[in-house]
Amino acid sequence: MLVALLWVYILVNYLICRHFNRSNISDAKITKWAVSFYLQLVLLAWLFNAIFFYLELEHVDSAMLYLILVSVGYSAGAVTAYHQLKWAPPVFIASALVPQMAYYLLPHSQNNPIMASMLLFIFAFLSMISLEQHKNWIAT
Repeated sequence: MLVALLWVYILVNYLICRHFNRSNISDAKITKWAVSFYLQLVLLAWLFNAIFFYLELEHVDSAMLYLILVSVGYSAGAVTAYHQLKWAPPVFIASALVPQMAYYLLPHSQNNPIMASMLLFIFAFLSMISLEQHKNWIAT
């Protein structure tokens, strides 16, 4: 079910991008497109979290470890791919990592303070890098 939602997300995102690229966009509509883009980033991050939280509920071994690897990888990719948009990488990183930090702060999870603090460190590190990249991109 969740993988089907991922495919629906991909299809909808493709259609939105296709419409965006083919349309003649006025300055008045650019804010609407920017909000749409940020919402797409948040939905993608939440979708990945939902898939792996479901796997965790189904007792799949190391599902949460895989979620961390996928989320950190995609977050690093967001830093490099979206550095032209100042807040896009931090929004995606927060959407991807905050639910996991909350999960690891729950009493039932093992190594909860260590993993939560590690994710907080990764969030801060990647966000600072993305904002610095944006500042350097603007300066050039």
